[in-house]
Amino acid sequence: MKPQSLDRYPCILRVLHWLLALMLALQFVLGFAAEYGAARVSEALLPLHFRLGVMILGLTVLRLCLRLVMPTPAADPGESPGLRRARSAVHGVLYLLVLAVPVSGHVIWVWMGADRSCPEDSRCRHCSCRRRMKPAAPSPGTCTSMAPGSC
Repeated sequence: MKPQSLDRYPCILRVLHWLLALMLALQFVLGFAAEYGAARVSEALLPLHFRLGVMILGLTVLRLCLRLVMPTPAADPGESPGLRRARSAVHGVLYLLVLAVPVSGHVIWVWMGADRSCPEDSRCRHCSCRRRMKPAAPSPGTCTSMAPGSC
């Protein structure tokens, strides 16, 4: 239960909000650059993309925990109940996506058969894990490209 209401969100929640916003924008750019860039660029960016996803997941969980226990500003009394519900629903969907996308990325990483020990040390000399990712054998007539519009 939250003890009191404030005029603004606590500083730590504001910092986490903007830090996560910047990290999510960077993650989006890294993901596209790794997917559509040259093989050498992709190899360099995938470990960073992986680590950033784990950091985003951890900071989001921290932010949610803090949000549940810290005081927050009171709702605007002039705001309609429908708008309040819509705002809450949009926030819920965004939190769900920010939590689900890193988990789904890990599932895809595992499905592709990647050596999951390599992102821990991108200087790994005895493996080329970023190029060893092999999806399960597709069924005949199945498109295996992950590029939009290529099938």
